[in-house]
Amino acid sequence: MERDGELLGATAADSCTGPFGSCLYFTANAVARELTRLAEEAFAPLGLCPSAALLLVETARDPGLLPSVAAQRLHLAPSSVTRFADGLVRRGLITRESRGRTVRLTATERGQELLPRIGACQSELAERLAASVGQDEAGKLAQGLALAARRLG
Repeated sequence: MERDGELLGATAADSCTGPFGSCLYFTANAVARELTRLAEEAFAPLGLCPSAALLLVETARDPGLLPSVAAQRLHLAPSSVTRFADGLVRRGLITRESRGRTVRLTATERGQELLPRIGACQSELAERLAASVGQDEAGKLAQGLALAARRLG
């Protein structure tokens, strides 16, 4: 939909971001892809993807964590939590205890020992983000996205 040189609401001032720079869907996905790349680089030394590492943190913080609760906290699909939990169980980082239809996840001692390294990866990621967009801007972005996620979800 073009109107006086504009494409979908974009103007010449948006030339650095292209014609979709003012589209929340496009921009949010572009940011998510870049954040995912940075996070995967930061967590690579652990051999864990960022979501699996954060699931480990949650199981350490809340022993006996229900996978459905983990999915809500981490904003992941239940099937993703199951997949990440499978990998963590295989590596001996968490246990999965079933009682009837209820499954509970708990970090093992080996998983607990990894927590300081996970914290270091999180700090490295935060430092890289702050260096890229600025400390204040990174904080504002995180707060704005958290608010949007709560309102949309």
